[in-house]
Amino acid sequence: MKKFHLLILLLHATYFANSQVLYRYYENAQAGYKNENGEVVVPAKYYAGSEFVNGFAIVMNKDLRGYLNSNGEEIIPLMYRDAQPFYNGIAAVKSGDLYGFITVVNEWKLRPYYQAIYAFNEGLARVMIHDKYGFVNDQCKEVLSPTYEYASDFSEGMAVVKINNKYGYINKNGNLMLEAIYDSAISFLNDQASVRIGKEYFVINKSGLMIRKIEERKH
Repeated sequence: MKKFHLLILLLHATYFANSQVLYRYYENAQAGYKNENGEVVVPAKYYAGSEFVNGFAIVMNKDLRGYLNSNGEEIIPLMYRDAQPFYNGIAAVKSGDLYGFITVVNEWKLRPYYQAIYAFNEGLARVMIHDKYGFVNDQCKEVLSPTYEYASDFSEGMAVVKINNKYGYINKNGNLMLEAIYDSAISFLNDQASVRIGKEYFVINKSGLMIRKIEERKH
């Protein structure tokens, strides 16, 4: 499996090294791509198209999505109901009613299994199955089993999770860093996060200490 993963990363790197810079444009409400000289490389024929991320763009027609490489080639046909950007040679796509991971050569790295897969953030992607949330790495391995009622993306090494209808914070090992005592909570940014207990809002640090209370705004 490691050799296979290295091969996929090598293919990805090759595509990226040989690519050009393409820019999305619109014509008659259709999306296409031009090079840096303004020359049309991909005619405006898609209902929608993303910017290029890690060497690939997602394009869409008739509610189906596929991928272009940076040479403007439709490297993966428009065949998926949903698609996300590639990350380390894999991308989450929706086939039927479930999500799995494909490689840059459109082979399954993980066949459709999850109800939802979210974008990679800080090396991990949120997944949902049976309405429970967990996390996988770029080898498509569950590093944190889907046991949480809710989970946010990781931010600054911590993620918000919901346990028994309360919110707390875990690290990437699944250790509960801040107990699930909050009625609402948002991700950490610049070592601070906003939380709510009852009707009161606070800003806390990563030790759970209150930095300040957020006063209710009067209209």
